[in-house]
Parts: sequence; C-alpha cells; structure tokens
Amino acid sequence: MAGLVGGGGGLRGHGELPLNADINVTSLVDVAFVLLIIFMITAPIMQGGVDVRLPRAEAKPLEPKSGLVVTLDREGHIFIDQAPLSYQDFRATFPAFVRTKRPTGVYLR
Repeated sequence: MAGLVGGGGGLRGHGELPLNADINVTSLVDVAFVLLIIFMITAPIMQGGVDVRLPRAEAKPLEPKSGLVVTLDREGHIFIDQAPLSYQDFRATFPAFVRTKRPTGVYLR
C-alpha cells in the first residue's frame, strides 16, 4: 500500500510504521536565529566610508524672520497679528502697516 513503510501489500501488520510526511524544522529555525543574532551584533560595528575632516565654521545665529499674519475667521472678523480690526480699518491701515513694519512675508489664515 502507498504510504506504508515496509512495502507489504496487504493489511497492516505488526512492525509496519506509517509514513511521516512532517519535516522537522527545529534545527533550521535554530540556525536562522543564530545568523540573525550574529547579523544584529556585527551590523552596527561595520561602518564604511572615508574619514573626512570637515573645516570648522563660525556662523552667526539665524535671525527670526518677521512675517505678518492676517487672520480671517468664519464670521468675517479680520485680525492682524491677533489684533482685531474692522474691514474699513483694515483697508485704511494695512498699506501703512506693511510700509512701516516691512515684513518678510504676509501670511493669510
């Protein structure tokens, strides 16, 4: 019969073992874990590249850029840098405000 070890062609007798189709992967998993551990230990140690000595530079700190924030809410209220203005006041003061403050940008929210 197919699937029997011992080849007998009839009923199963004493001494005949069924065929075991399972593969024992325990040793394969052990080897894989050992390789993984070795890789995890050696990977940070290996550093490729060329030793380069970069010149020291003395840079002054960056100056914060002064931007003007104009906010318009859902109700139609206008704010310049969180100061509330009416529409008429905004039209009258905005050009003068930009000329005097000279912002690097105007941000509309």
